[in-house]
Amino acid sequence: MLTREYLEITRELSAKLEASRPRIQEQCPALGDWVLVVELDHFRRKVTQHIDLLDRRVLQGQTIPAAEKVYSLFEPHTEWINQGEAHVGVELGHRILLATEQNQLIIDYRVPAGVDVNESLGVADRLLGRYGDQAIASLSFATKGSPVPKPKS
Repeated sequence: MLTREYLEITRELSAKLEASRPRIQEQCPALGDWVLVVELDHFRRKVTQHIDLLDRRVLQGQTIPAAEKVYSLFEPHTEWINQGEAHVGVELGHRILLATEQNQLIIDYRVPAGVDVNESLGVADRLLGRYGDQAIASLSFATKGSPVPKPKS
Protein backbone atom coordinates (compact mmCIF):
# COMPACT_ATOMS: atom_id res chain seq x y z
CA MET A 1 0.00 0.00 0.00
CA LEU A 2 1.34 3.44 -0.94
CA THR A 3 0.48 4.94 2.45
CA ARG A 4 2.70 2.41 4.24
CA GLU A 5 5.57 3.16 1.84
CA TYR A 6 5.08 6.89 2.29
CA LEU A 7 5.06 6.52 6.09
CA GLU A 8 8.23 4.43 5.99
CA ILE A 9 10.04 7.09 3.94
CA THR A 10 8.73 9.81 6.26
CA ARG A 11 9.87 7.90 9.35
CA GLU A 12 13.33 7.53 7.81
CA LEU A 13 13.44 11.28 7.16
CA SER A 14 12.40 11.96 10.75
CA ALA A 15 15.12 9.65 12.06
CA LYS A 16 17.74 11.43 9.90
CA LEU A 17 16.60 14.77 11.25
CA GLU A 18 16.87 13.51 14.81
CA ALA A 19 20.31 11.94 14.23
CA SER A 20 21.70 15.07 12.58
CA ARG A 21 20.52 17.46 15.30
CA PRO A 22 23.70 17.27 17.49
CA ARG A 23 25.94 17.92 14.48
CA ILE A 24 23.79 20.85 13.39
CA GLN A 25 23.93 22.31 16.91
CA GLU A 26 27.73 22.08 16.86
CA GLN A 27 27.89 23.94 13.58
CA CYS A 28 25.52 26.71 14.71
CA PRO A 29 27.48 28.57 17.40
CA ALA A 30 26.19 32.04 16.55
CA LEU A 31 22.92 33.14 18.13
CA GLY A 32 21.33 33.80 14.72
CA ASP A 33 22.10 30.25 13.68
CA TRP A 34 20.07 28.93 16.64
CA VAL A 35 16.97 30.13 14.84
CA LEU A 36 17.66 27.40 12.29
CA VAL A 37 17.95 24.79 15.05
CA VAL A 38 14.65 25.93 16.58
CA GLU A 39 12.96 25.79 13.16
CA LEU A 40 14.40 22.34 12.54
CA ASP A 41 12.99 21.15 15.87
CA HIS A 42 9.62 22.69 15.04
CA PHE A 43 9.36 20.94 11.68
CA ARG A 44 10.69 17.67 13.10
CA ARG A 45 7.82 17.74 15.63
CA LYS A 46 5.40 18.51 12.80
CA VAL A 47 6.71 15.53 10.78
CA THR A 48 6.20 13.29 13.84
CA GLN A 49 2.66 14.66 14.25
CA HIS A 50 1.95 14.12 10.54
CA ILE A 51 3.14 10.50 10.75
CA ASP A 52 0.93 9.90 13.77
CA LEU A 53 -2.17 11.47 12.22
CA LEU A 54 -1.74 9.66 8.89
CA ASP A 55 -1.14 6.31 10.58
CA ARG A 56 -4.14 6.68 12.87
CA ARG A 57 -6.51 7.99 10.16
CA VAL A 58 -5.59 5.94 7.10
CA LEU A 59 -4.09 2.74 8.47
CA GLN A 60 -6.01 2.37 11.74
CA GLY A 61 -9.26 3.95 10.50
CA GLN A 62 -9.60 6.25 13.49
CA THR A 63 -11.58 9.47 13.44
CA ILE A 64 -9.25 12.32 14.28
CA PRO A 65 -10.73 14.98 16.59
CA ALA A 66 -10.90 18.40 14.95
CA ALA A 67 -8.56 19.91 17.55
CA GLU A 68 -5.76 17.52 16.49
CA LYS A 69 -6.05 18.05 12.74
CA VAL A 70 -3.43 20.10 10.93
CA TYR A 71 -4.38 21.85 7.69
CA SER A 72 -1.18 23.83 7.15
CA LEU A 73 2.39 23.45 8.40
CA PHE A 74 3.13 27.11 7.81
CA GLU A 75 -0.13 28.59 9.17
CA PRO A 76 -1.21 26.30 12.01
CA HIS A 77 -4.24 28.47 12.79
CA THR A 78 -5.77 27.66 9.39
CA GLU A 79 -9.39 26.51 9.69
CA TRP A 80 -11.54 24.03 7.75
CA ILE A 81 -14.52 26.09 6.60
CA ASN A 82 -17.70 24.39 5.43
CA GLN A 83 -19.68 26.64 3.10
CA GLY A 84 -23.44 26.68 3.29
CA GLU A 85 -25.85 24.63 5.32
CA ALA A 86 -25.35 21.46 3.26
CA HIS A 87 -21.57 21.80 3.77
CA VAL A 88 -21.04 21.06 0.10
CA GLY A 89 -18.20 23.51 -0.42
CA VAL A 90 -15.06 23.39 1.70
CA GLU A 91 -12.28 25.96 2.02
CA LEU A 92 -9.16 26.23 4.10
CA GLY A 93 -8.45 29.65 5.52
CA HIS A 94 -9.64 32.02 8.19
CA ARG A 95 -13.13 33.16 9.07
CA ILE A 96 -13.76 36.87 9.06
CA LEU A 97 -16.86 38.97 9.64
CA LEU A 98 -17.11 41.98 7.35
CA ALA A 99 -19.60 44.83 7.36
CA THR A 100 -19.85 46.83 4.17
CA GLU A 101 -21.82 49.92 3.28
CA GLN A 102 -23.99 50.34 0.21
CA ASN A 103 -20.99 50.82 -2.10
CA GLN A 104 -19.29 47.71 -0.68
CA LEU A 105 -16.67 49.66 1.28
CA ILE A 106 -15.66 47.81 4.46
CA ILE A 107 -16.78 49.76 7.53
CA ASP A 108 -16.23 47.10 10.21
CA TYR A 109 -14.54 43.73 10.56
CA ARG A 110 -13.78 41.08 13.15
CA VAL A 111 -11.76 37.88 13.12
CA PRO A 112 -13.78 35.52 15.34
CA ALA A 113 -11.98 33.22 17.74
CA GLY A 114 -14.25 30.30 16.96
CA VAL A 115 -17.45 29.39 15.20
CA ASP A 116 -20.30 31.34 16.75
CA VAL A 117 -23.35 32.51 14.83
CA ASN A 118 -23.96 35.16 17.50
CA GLU A 119 -20.74 36.94 16.44
CA SER A 120 -22.90 38.74 13.86
CA LEU A 121 -24.87 40.34 16.69
CA GLY A 122 -21.68 41.93 18.04
CA VAL A 123 -20.97 43.47 14.64
CA ALA A 124 -24.54 44.77 14.44
CA ASP A 125 -24.31 46.26 17.95
CA ARG A 126 -21.01 47.99 17.12
CA LEU A 127 -22.42 49.44 13.90
CA LEU A 128 -25.59 50.67 15.56
CA GLY A 129 -23.55 52.19 18.39
CA ARG A 130 -21.16 53.89 15.97
CA TYR A 131 -23.62 55.13 13.34
CA GLY A 132 -27.00 55.02 15.11
CA ASP A 133 -30.16 53.31 13.97
CA GLN A 134 -31.07 56.33 11.81
CA ALA A 135 -27.98 55.83 9.63
CA ILE A 136 -28.47 52.09 9.15
CA ALA A 137 -31.43 51.31 6.94
CA SER A 138 -30.95 47.55 6.96
CA LEU A 139 -28.58 44.78 7.99
CA SER A 140 -28.16 41.45 6.22
CA PHE A 141 -25.82 38.58 6.94
CA ALA A 142 -24.50 36.11 4.38
CA THR A 143 -21.64 33.66 4.08
CA LYS A 144 -19.09 33.89 1.26
CA GLY A 145 -20.72 32.62 -1.87
CA SER A 146 -24.20 33.51 -0.62
CA PRO A 147 -25.83 36.37 -2.44
CA VAL A 148 -25.76 39.61 -0.47
CA PRO A 149 -29.01 41.52 -0.90
CA LYS A 150 -28.55 44.78 -2.78
CA PRO A 151 -29.99 47.85 -1.08
CA LYS A 152 -33.20 49.17 -2.63
CA SER A 153 -32.83 52.57 -4.29
